[in-house]
Amino acid sequence: MKIGGEVVHELLGHGPFVLLFGGHVTHVYISPLWPYKLSYVRWSIPSATPEQMAWIIGGGIRVSALVSYSIQLLLLRKQLLRQLSVPLFWLALGVTRMRQDTS
Repeated sequence: MKIGGEVVHELLGHGPFVLLFGGHVTHVYISPLWPYKLSYVRWSIPSATPEQMAWIIGGGIRVSALVSYSIQLLLLRKQLLRQLSVPLFWLALGVTRMRQDTS
């Protein structure tokens, strides 16, 4: 589940915003050893504005939070949250980690 959270954060969080603003992803690394070794996405954008960079850098947290809260809401409605509380904790923990990606 933690690897899934990393994929959501890096690929579905940062990646689409890079593509949206006209850049391209140059390298993706998903670490199975997080938090001992960080996962990252490298990208190239010719002329990104500070606002676009803020959306790209914050995209991982935004998407991770949206996915985590959506899954929790769905599970609460189905009374399944108790069995999946630990895996969801790891996904939510990925939401709270703050680090700055470099391009």
